[in-house]
Amino acid sequence: MAQYSDAKRKLLEKYFRGEAGFRPATREIPRRQPGEIIPLSYSQEQVWLHAQLAPEVPLYNEPVTIHYSGPLQVRALEQSLNEILLRHEAWRTYFTVVDGQPVQEVQPDLAISLPLIDLRTLPQEQRDAAALAIATADARVPLDLGHVPLFRPRLICLDHGQYRLYLTLSHIIFDGVAIYRVFLPELATLYKAYAAGSPSPLRELAIQYPDFEEKFQAHAPEAAKFSSPWMCGMTQFHGIMQIWPGYLIKTAPGYSLLVRSPANMVHDDAYQILEGIVETDRWFGPLFSNIKLIDTGIPIDFRAEQPFLQLIPIHRLEYDDEKLNNFAVHEGFDGLGPEDWQAFERTIVQPSMNPVGRRQGAYAAAARKRRAEEKRQ
Repeated sequence: MAQYSDAKRKLLEKYFRGEAGFRPATREIPRRQPGEIIPLSYSQEQVWLHAQLAPEVPLYNEPVTIHYSGPLQVRALEQSLNEILLRHEAWRTYFTVVDGQPVQEVQPDLAISLPLIDLRTLPQEQRDAAALAIATADARVPLDLGHVPLFRPRLICLDHGQYRLYLTLSHIIFDGVAIYRVFLPELATLYKAYAAGSPSPLRELAIQYPDFEEKFQAHAPEAAKFSSPWMCGMTQFHGIMQIWPGYLIKTAPGYSLLVRSPANMVHDDAYQILEGIVETDRWFGPLFSNIKLIDTGIPIDFRAEQPFLQLIPIHRLEYDDEKLNNFAVHEGFDGLGPEDWQAFERTIVQPSMNPVGRRQGAYAAAARKRRAEEKRQ
């Protein structure tokens, strides 16, 4: 360990002896102000520790390639990247050791240049291999977690109107979701605006990665300060994970919540929301939703404009054993009376004979009208 600083060497020795552990659950996270240091998350501590044990190995380098066809305004692309640096603290974060603990700090401002590497001087059949060699060499060099930026961009021109932007990023501050669901859409939006000479159309971010923890600590009483909800995590059951959509729930006495996926919406092929009843009058806290992963090869995308859950208040008497077990089951058609057949004809037969004349949403409208009439009676 001779190559490490004295503080870093002592910290690693504590990890090896099992004395340091990771950030304990009872450690208070101080209210964060601009310029203050930020404790590492559990996952970040894992990545940081591995990087210290093997500093010459690019264990957590993540390569990303973006292909672009057509005329490219390099200045607009560079401006777009720098705007993303300004918007997201994660792109300006670096890691160091303070008082014997690894912490993350945010550089107040950061700008990069994006020089263009032109391979058009090479024979055309050699250009792909040359571009890949440049990107591979970049990906094999570890990123220094103590200095920003924790990524390397390479813009390469292979032919007229044929470009590739190679990015080598550190997994300690980036993941697939951040790249494909945040970075790429924002980069495309910003480039389109800047190339047209317009200002950024993106709204300023209301919250950054560490801000939720800070706000929770500021509002929670002393006894609850170290129990902030996690946003998502795996359960002890295979393929089942929990997501917290941000709700703290308490219902009136006697009422529970039926938690289910939104009705009448196309279901996602990647996951399934598990339905259940939560007795939220007896239990107060974050309302977690259990989801079953169906296909791990499909990205899960939650959108602000699309409902994620449907919450239905239900009185406990409606699902007690006496009521749930108090029903009859008839085999065959002998139990169907004239009223049942009339209802079948009205709801099934008649609409199927005139499908064109049936207005979309007519069934729901009729159900609402019927409920309103029942209330008036």
